[in-house]
Amino acid sequence: LFGLVIIVAALIGPLAWFLPLTVKYDNSALFSQYLGSAALIAMGLSQLLATRFRWLETIFGGLDRIYIIHKWLGVGAIAAVLLHDTIDADIKGTGLETFLSDLAESLGEFSLYALLILVVLSIATFVPYHLWKFTHKFMGALFALSSFHYAFILKPFDVLEPLGLYVLGFCILGIACYLYTLLPSIWFASRHAYTVRSVEQTGDATSVTLD
Repeated sequence: LFGLVIIVAALIGPLAWFLPLTVKYDNSALFSQYLGSAALIAMGLSQLLATRFRWLETIFGGLDRIYIIHKWLGVGAIAAVLLHDTIDADIKGTGLETFLSDLAESLGEFSLYALLILVVLSIATFVPYHLWKFTHKFMGALFALSSFHYAFILKPFDVLEPLGLYVLGFCILGIACYLYTLLPSIWFASRHAYTVRSVEQTGDATSVTLD
């Protein structure tokens, strides 16, 4: 429960900065930008859970619960991104377009469609596990592109303002966690000597007892 409270608080946190902007800018565009920010926060937290750090189990429960939360954070993020793309987020008077802002917009569109393809592969039960595992690794790379989109796209606040830094912090956290998951697991895994005492099959579950 404590872990879920942290996630909800992280997702609604940006509203404290978005609400004052509603008196100056188009509310539907601001809502779209909030959805995009919330999606990045959710994806950043999802990347953190993917590290499977032991201390995460203290906050969120066992690995089984962490996997479930990781899954639904991803689903929620994709839903938010789709709404963000559907609702026009353009706001006039937020600055002049530059090469970086144009590139950020293009990368945002590319990452959206690429993420949708990977989500379909994740949902499709007929996709072999090894193929799913390989394609799933690209989620973090697309998250990095989405973070670039956020950092350089035109918006009614600067990325170095409190709201900008808040969301950017989750972007940096997510990218750092993604890079961590790419490292060889043998570098960090605890190693123990053991022998297999028994292997029992019960339905679809295999129970392995180790000494």
